[in-house]
Amino acid sequence: MPLSGLQELPGMLYFNFLPSLSSLEGLHNVTAVWSIGLFGLPALTDLAGLRSVETTDSLYLDQLGITDLQGLEALTELKVGLSAQDNPNLQSLAGLEAVDWNGLSLYLRGNPVLTDLGALAGVEQMLSIDLTQSGLTDLAGLESLTTVELGLELSQTPRSPTSARLPSSSRSTGCCSTRCRSRTSRASPRWSRSASSSCGRPRSRPSGRCRRCSKSATSSSTPTLPSSRSPA
Repeated sequence: MPLSGLQELPGMLYFNFLPSLSSLEGLHNVTAVWSIGLFGLPALTDLAGLRSVETTDSLYLDQLGITDLQGLEALTELKVGLSAQDNPNLQSLAGLEAVDWNGLSLYLRGNPVLTDLGALAGVEQMLSIDLTQSGLTDLAGLESLTTVELGLELSQTPRSPTSARLPSSSRSTGCCSTRCRSRTSRASPRWSRSASSSCGRPRSRPSGRCRRCSKSATSSSTPTLPSSRSPA
């Protein structure tokens, strides 16, 4: 079977706008991926092909035909977060119960029939949560939550079509130490076309300076993950 020999991908695993793709079989032996992105795959109704994945930094699931996240039960280490947007049939996060959500970001935008957050049960602290334009009638599953560091958004009207994105992460605190909220965390995928400061604000190449405050980063930081609405 094509790709069945793959076990680890130190970079990204991305499938972009393939309307006829209905299966991810062939990837069933992959256990570790830096970043997973599935965009514009309306015929894909399950994630069984990813059933061996145990660790990834970030997970993007946009415009798929899935109803839940079954197939990801082996995933225990998610380092940055999950972004799932514009999935018309997504009803729950079932399949991600083994993930430790503490300290992660969660963007669930434009999922009109999403009503179940039970996979988050027990989480106490998250970096950010966005549940814009979901079908939620209550927040069952978040009973243990005590802290959302950067904000919680519940709305039927998004701020802008590109505002939802997972934060960048860096191996060190970077620029903007006085004006930005810099963080030290594990590295996220390095595939964006633009670099960023550790606070997530873009900086231009090759100077390595933050466009907002013009300060140089103290060390190399990883690029910001672009919005899932405009994948690279």
